[in-house]
Amino acid sequence: MTDHIDQEVENFARQLDGLVAVDAATTDADTFHLAKAFRETPDGTSELLRFHATHAEHPGYARHVILAAISTYAMCIAVEVPTWSIPTHLKHLNRLALACRVLGINHPGKES
Repeated sequence: MTDHIDQEVENFARQLDGLVAVDAATTDADTFHLAKAFRETPDGTSELLRFHATHAEHPGYARHVILAAISTYAMCIAVEVPTWSIPTHLKHLNRLALACRVLGINHPGKES
């Protein structure tokens, strides 16, 4: 069961990462900041929405950075959450899925 959850988190992260070609010089600082905020605040989704609103004049950039931040977050939890902690994995997966829904981003691999 744990291997299945680990694989699901990793696949989710890799698929998200595939949607974003991160343009290192421009987006790394924003991506890092947003991934950290998303990870360390009780309601990370509101951090994503705040960033999206702040960059409303550049929606493509906001979406690009948000996807990169969600992907970074997903890769971190895939590496750092202990494999025995299935409920924690599920909590993180649910949070990632919620963030995607709130932002109108389809879960990779799902039909619109």
